[in-house]
Amino acid sequence: MGHRFPIYTLIIALPILLSGRTHGVTVEVLTGTVSVGVGESATLAVTYTGSAAPFISWEHGVVLVTWSPGGDLRVLPEYEGRLRFANRSGTIRIDGVTLADAGRYTVKMEALGGPTSEAEVMLNVYVPIQKVAVKVSTESAIEGQDGVTLSCEISMGTGTLVEWQKDGGAMGNETRHVMLDGPSDQEVRVNGLEASEPQDVRGSSTVRLECSSISEPVSYIWTYRETFWIDDTLELSNITQEQAGNYKCSVFNERTGRTISQEIGINVYDSIEDVRLSLSPEDVREGEPSVILNCEVLRGTWVSVDWLKDGRALTDSDHHNATRDTLEIAMVTRNDSGLYTCTARNPLGSSNSSFTLTVFYGPEDAGIRLHSDTNTNPADYLVMNSTVNLTCSATSVPPARYHWVRQQSGAGERTMGNGSTLHLSAVQVEHSDNYTCTSCNVKTGKCLDVGVPVTIYELPQGRPECSMVSIENGRALQFLCSWPGGFPKAVIHWIGLPRNITTNSLLTQNESSPAKLKGKTLTCIASHPLGTASCYIRPLAPLVIPSRRVVRETQGDATVTLTCEVRSNPASIIHWFKGENELRSNEKLIISPNSSEIHIRNFSFETDTGNYSCSCRNPLGENRPSLTLTAPVITNISVLRSPDGETANVSWAVPENSVLTSVQVQTWCGSEGRDWEKVVELGLEKHWAVVPTKPARSLTLRVVPMLGLMMGSPSPVCVSPSTGNGHGLSTGALAGIVVGCVGGVLLFSMLPIFICAILRRLTMMDHSGSQNRTGRQTMPYNLTLPLEGLKNEGALQPITGGMEGIPSRVKQADEERETATNCNCIKLRHCTMV
Repeated sequence: MGHRFPIYTLIIALPILLSGRTHGVTVEVLTGTVSVGVGESATLAVTYTGSAAPFISWEHGVVLVTWSPGGDLRVLPEYEGRLRFANRSGTIRIDGVTLADAGRYTVKMEALGGPTSEAEVMLNVYVPIQKVAVKVSTESAIEGQDGVTLSCEISMGTGTLVEWQKDGGAMGNETRHVMLDGPSDQEVRVNGLEASEPQDVRGSSTVRLECSSISEPVSYIWTYRETFWIDDTLELSNITQEQAGNYKCSVFNERTGRTISQEIGINVYDSIEDVRLSLSPEDVREGEPSVILNCEVLRGTWVSVDWLKDGRALTDSDHHNATRDTLEIAMVTRNDSGLYTCTARNPLGSSNSSFTLTVFYGPEDAGIRLHSDTNTNPADYLVMNSTVNLTCSATSVPPARYHWVRQQSGAGERTMGNGSTLHLSAVQVEHSDNYTCTSCNVKTGKCLDVGVPVTIYELPQGRPECSMVSIENGRALQFLCSWPGGFPKAVIHWIGLPRNITTNSLLTQNESSPAKLKGKTLTCIASHPLGTASCYIRPLAPLVIPSRRVVRETQGDATVTLTCEVRSNPASIIHWFKGENELRSNEKLIISPNSSEIHIRNFSFETDTGNYSCSCRNPLGENRPSLTLTAPVITNISVLRSPDGETANVSWAVPENSVLTSVQVQTWCGSEGRDWEKVVELGLEKHWAVVPTKPARSLTLRVVPMLGLMMGSPSPVCVSPSTGNGHGLSTGALAGIVVGCVGGVLLFSMLPIFICAILRRLTMMDHSGSQNRTGRQTMPYNLTLPLEGLKNEGALQPITGGMEGIPSRVKQADEERETATNCNCIKLRHCTMV
């Protein structure tokens, strides 16, 4: 008979602990127990499911490996070169395992900001059995009297079962053969779970330690420091950190005399509930030698501390050095600003705290930006009366404080105010200066100055003005273009002139050959940064329009004014001539200051009539029109008497060159003791008049031109006979007609005698002159022969003299007809003596 006895094993078995889901992350173990031989490779296969890659760590008493989603892999130095990590699943592989690698492995995964999810894998490591020996308790024994003990000793190998055989047959417990076992296969359980590695328990909890072994008989003793308990079970209630340590279970077989023992470590942890992250020094400036962040756990027990910056794991380097619960940053730069998180961990869980590190620096890269409400490029210039904002900026943490100063030319500095923006409204040219912005950082204590020149432009007022004048005694032209004022000065040049000359504000340019420019439009272009304007000029030779006017003075004299209206560019030089003699101003002749007019005072027909001319000359040419002044005469007089005889319409004409101030219509009143009497006096614009008459009387009139009080040559005399009373023929009138007809026959028969008598009378009057001694003009008589009246109905023959003119008219009938064309008396039925 044979029995199977476990001789020695390092097998440590613990149940697989699977944790729950945390924010979509779940750890899954693919193989809960892995068994390999010494020197082989062990693969602890796990995987996870979740929305994002978690932080992963493996522990075997200590942390073997950690991995962060940023790709930061950290391996315990003792395992470097023989531990491989698969970041996609979290699986690890240990090459060349040893007996020390046997035991429980814990994998932990944690999503950012969530709780930890963990699971366990058991690794069994065996040594191959290579040497077995049987030992006998005594070499000689007396039959029936002595007992013999045989023991199977294994010098190399683990995890074995021992079977005994005698002569090839299995052995079991009989009367004579007793299998003495143990103690062997000792097992320690913590809270019902097999444990070979230190166990982590929560403070204030109850921990139950159990010990078992294959032994017959068996005794158990638990020892902790200097305290022991004889029992296979030890229960620790409300455990504290003072009770943490190694607990030893000893198993004793009194028959075999063998004792085996096993220790189990109990780690007591309190939950981490309050973590604070602090900074030293509190104000961190760029360039500081170092800064330290301290992760302080106020409640709970921590085992390890992980550091993150902006959600990414920090690795040890010359710049970052993590030592347990502190993180030192060397040679601080602005790039070290960010959100730092420390996570304190123990086997029971973790807690974290975050701190925003701000590195103070600056100011630097200061600059000023200009903005104007009128132009889009204010860095070059600004427009007067516009609104301007100067905005100062600098790279600085915390934001810089700004102060403005104006560097006034010759007047020193002037404080303009504080703030990043300097507001200037309705700027003027005198505001053009250098403006300095000083930016200061209250944390670093540094200040930086930056300046900007402000240039304000003013557009010249109005528009450019073009002009030209005659120079060199009228032989050359001088062109002038000006657009004064403004800032900067406008740039001026002429377009169209032979020479291209440019200057500022005022340009004067002389041209000695002006004839080529006659009638050509010349343009002056004035350019300014704020705008361009122009003016035009056109050189013109003199164009003259002569005219005259006559003015009657209050004394009765007349002043004749001759005007030459000259259109030329440049202005012409004017000289006045009478004939070929140049006129100069004197008491009688007054020439206006610009020579465009000449006033002839107290005009006289005898001395002042004649041909006048004005010579108008500029460098482009000369024009000399003339005006002829003659004594006034009346022509083309006509009289139209109304049918009722109440009025007569008189019209006339005056030659263009005649000099007069008015026209008088005069009637003959010699029968009433007066000679010629003025009926109406009209201005030069009138060439007709309506004269009141009496139907029963004949009308004798003339038209006289006047120059002040001086009379010109009168018109021919016109005589219009009476028109009757204007009523129907009465019986007496009819009788008179009959008598008149008879008398007419008699008169016709006596006509030769009558003519002779008239001629004799006229001959006698010819000796007495045309005027009496008092200077009164003799009343003219008019005679129209009946025969002639029949041939030319309505024609009135004028008599230019007195009665003494009749003989000459009788003798010169043809001349009478020609003269009669100057005086037309319409609707004349018959002519009578007045």
